[in-house]
Amino acid sequence: MEIIKYRNWIMEFDYEKTKLMYSMIANGSSEECECEECQNFRIVKESIYPDEIKDLFKTLGVDINKEIENYCMDPDLSNHLSAGWFHFVGKQIDNDNINQNEIINYESITTEFKIGFVFEDPRLVIKEFINEPIIQIEFNVRVPWRL
Repeated sequence: MEIIKYRNWIMEFDYEKTKLMYSMIANGSSEECECEECQNFRIVKESIYPDEIKDLFKTLGVDINKEIENYCMDPDLSNHLSAGWFHFVGKQIDNDNINQNEIINYESITTEFKIGFVFEDPRLVIKEFINEPIIQIEFNVRVPWRL
């Protein structure tokens, strides 16, 4: 495994295993659902991730087009607060960004995009990787309504 320091988080990651995991995933969750929120997410998802996040995902081996889950938290007429997550093979080394009162301590990347990490009990891990150490990357983002 390699080590990455991203903002206040220090983690180990396995690029090759993460790439292999994403090769076993056919589509992102928004492609598997036909609700209006997922249809809209499909339309805008290439434009919602800041360059910093695209670079991070590329380093980790995460396929930005294959979100493990996404969902709408706060719909309104002009934009929606959407959230979701990705996985990568790795484990936490250190975290100066821990807040004991929160499950996930999100950090703002832009005014529209926040990121956080889950180091224990990731959700919806594909069965081939259930015994691997998995870190879940959580995100919140305001997405424009394009439908």
